[in-house]
Amino acid sequence: MTAMLVLTPHLYKNVETSGWLTEKLETDSIQQTSDQRYMYCLELINLFQQNGSARLYLKNANTREELRIAVDLPLTKIQGISWGEVPRFIKLEPTNDANIYILHTTESFPIPNEKFEIHIQEKTSVKIG
Repeated sequence: MTAMLVLTPHLYKNVETSGWLTEKLETDSIQQTSDQRYMYCLELINLFQQNGSARLYLKNANTREELRIAVDLPLTKIQGISWGEVPRFIKLEPTNDANIYILHTTESFPIPNEKFEIHIQEKTSVKIG
């Protein structure tokens, strides 16, 4: 019993906790919307794992407020991903409504042509098309 207590801290230090105890986060390049209101990127959390998810990171260019909005991308379909020199996996475009943007995945992303309506104030995304 004493040996277990002595070894526990050593074993814990050598266990990889990224992806199940803590998030393993990967992002594409930060871009700015054409209306200059937001800086944004796609955050891929625990990619290639069952608990994988995606979210849109937004930073208001004026107030510096940061938002994260869940995006329902089918990450389990991804077999591999190429991290080029400047990866740009998404494009975020303004609409006539200042609080609604259209997000679509680019050809650089393994699942291209996915499209979402992003509601900034509500902090939601809805798949369209």
